[in-house]
Amino acid sequence: MKIIHTSDWHLGQVFNNFEREEEHEAFLGHLCSIVKAHKPDALLICGDTFHSGAPGAAVRKLYTDSLLSLHNSAPSMQIVLIAGNHDSPSYLEADGKLWNLAGVHIFGKCSPNPADQVLPIEVDGKCVGVVAALPFSYPQNIPVIGEDTSLTTRAATYAAAAIREAEKISNGTLPTIVMAHTTIRESDIAEKKDDVGGIRTQSLIDFSGSFDYLALGHIHKSQTLKGPSKSIARYPGSPIPISFSEEEYNHSVSLVEIGKRGEEPKVTEIPIPVSVPMFTYPKEFLPLEEVLPLLRDLPKDKTAYLRVRLKYDDKTSSLAYEKIRDAVSEKAYRFCMLKSDDKTTRSGEGAVKMGISQMRERDPLDIADLFYKSKYSTDMGEDLKSLLKEVKEDVTKQE
Repeated sequence: MKIIHTSDWHLGQVFNNFEREEEHEAFLGHLCSIVKAHKPDALLICGDTFHSGAPGAAVRKLYTDSLLSLHNSAPSMQIVLIAGNHDSPSYLEADGKLWNLAGVHIFGKCSPNPADQVLPIEVDGKCVGVVAALPFSYPQNIPVIGEDTSLTTRAATYAAAAIREAEKISNGTLPTIVMAHTTIRESDIAEKKDDVGGIRTQSLIDFSGSFDYLALGHIHKSQTLKGPSKSIARYPGSPIPISFSEEEYNHSVSLVEIGKRGEEPKVTEIPIPVSVPMFTYPKEFLPLEEVLPLLRDLPKDKTAYLRVRLKYDDKTSSLAYEKIRDAVSEKAYRFCMLKSDDKTTRSGEGAVKMGISQMRERDPLDIADLFYKSKYSTDMGEDLKSLLKEVKEDVTKQE
């Protein structure tokens, strides 16, 4: 069985006021070429297809056009997509039956019957493997299986039940794949926390049962983990960098080949060219007067999201943003933020520190405007200000 495994596309992300549609188009075009070259039996998309639960019209069109292009690149291939924590389950499932006509199977939420999460992968009328698709769901929304009502064990109990249902079809002879969007405790993550991106960690032990490959999404750093027996679990990583923390990551999709049931899957990482990389410069924290000439010497034609390291100085911090922006104004760099040696990251002119008593004295719209300017390095805009003003008036009336 041959699989292409990908996740965390984050279609529709706006990064520091920069639209990323062209970057996503480039990735999806490359993915179509990969599918056409390898002709996999299944394409597994393991969550966070969208960056938000309410994508705009242009993002929805890119999603629709891309899924159709992927289907046309290998018409016999089955596409299986699960929801991640950034996705809206109801949005994904709204036209799920229509997508079935193009070989696309969407799992937005967990059904009360775990058997509904199981999909046989058929090629030319022959079943070549079985997928148990487990979309992201908060514990309180996962259906209760048997007498296990504990929120801490509900996800593991449901996963085990779905894997058992997959085993009924596999009968111990067909490759069995589990899809999930979660944080595996044993993974190599940037910060060892019990909560990553709002998702509680799970152990590989939670996916009890017999399977060959655990296709994961959520962690953006590509990595392979050893599972029980000869099974493996893998995060393919994000196909484009989503933040500066991913500057050094390999961005890729995974080609997975399973010879027969019980054999260790063979994984090949297929690199995805990054059209607009993340770039932090210079390599050390320097005063503003030393940083500016270095920025002026950068090549004009290189395109990258730029984060500037700056030695913190109260006297220059208020002027730094404008001076740095001027220094790169004739270059293709997309200046996003400052990273100071006082352990804070500043966008625009920096966050405004304000006590509770001061906040109570200020108009909520002023506070919202200050926050927006510190985060996105630009004014909020009259349309958004008008919308927030309407919300404020509605809340005031209800009081």
